[in-house]
Amino acid sequence: MATAAIDTLPQFTDVTHPDIYAGNRWHEPFRQLRDAGGIHYFEDGRFGPYWAITAYKPIVDIESRPEV
Repeated sequence: MATAAIDTLPQFTDVTHPDIYAGNRWHEPFRQLRDAGGIHYFEDGRFGPYWAITAYKPIVDIESRPEV
């Protein structure tokens, strides 16, 4: 399995930032996250680290397993 160097990974918008919603600019950041796999870990979110799960199948899978 190939791995990318950390400095070549795409940079994504922190989707917890209120400005993307106030300006109705949330569609593009979510599209980028979905296009890049739909499951992303943010170490430096506004409220601490978090996982952004933005693709349908992973959301359904995770929601169907409350122990996760």
